[in-house]
Amino acid sequence: MAGRDNRDIVLFIARLARGLTLLTGGTAHDTSTESYLNPSDWTDRPLREFHATDHLRIEQVSGREDGRVWFHTRGLSKFGLEDIEAYRPIGLSERPVIEAFTAIADALTLLGKAPNVGASFEVDGMNRIVRIVRHRTDQSYGIRLNLREVEWG
Repeated sequence: MAGRDNRDIVLFIARLARGLTLLTGGTAHDTSTESYLNPSDWTDRPLREFHATDHLRIEQVSGREDGRVWFHTRGLSKFGLEDIEAYRPIGLSERPVIEAFTAIADALTLLGKAPNVGASFEVDGMNRIVRIVRHRTDQSYGIRLNLREVEWG
């Protein structure tokens, strides 16, 4: 399916989940981001407004043996995509990585498919070229995460 179709489907399901939590006063569980959403956690937005960050979680893991910080997303699987990851030296601000991941995730959900390893694509929000470095799976959370490592510069 095209990227916009995937976005529309995810948005529809999220609105359905929101309606059910509001109707029942219950809690929704987003299995791809491992997030729980109460009725007060939902945000009203116009129908044509889509924010990838509403459906995505960006995580930062420190204390690795190699002395780097591992950043990765959770939630791109909702769109039929692999999550993205990057590594940064310890001590640098996480803000640039979070902003870059947000722009990259937005571009990938619009594209509707994950580029192959070695491929590059331009991300409008960053005005930079993003390159897919490698593809791997990770079992750190007890579930299988399919990841594509990205670099930008």
